[in-house]
Amino acid sequence: MTQDLDTRTIDFVQFTAQVGGQDASRCFGAKRREESLLLLYSKNGGITWSLMKEMQSVDYLVPR
Repeated sequence: MTQDLDTRTIDFVQFTAQVGGQDASRCFGAKRREESLLLLYSKNGGITWSLMKEMQSVDYLVPR
């Protein structure tokens, strides 16, 4: 979870995501869809949430 963002005066939000890593000796990567990230947003303080994007774990083994 993140802090609430006041997005009334901005055009976009940029972030970097990484799930696991390529070096299995230091970081266990996610391998199943259940371990993917869901990017959600709320317009009413978290009462309801909408899916913006599902980020498959295998596509984010390196930051991007």
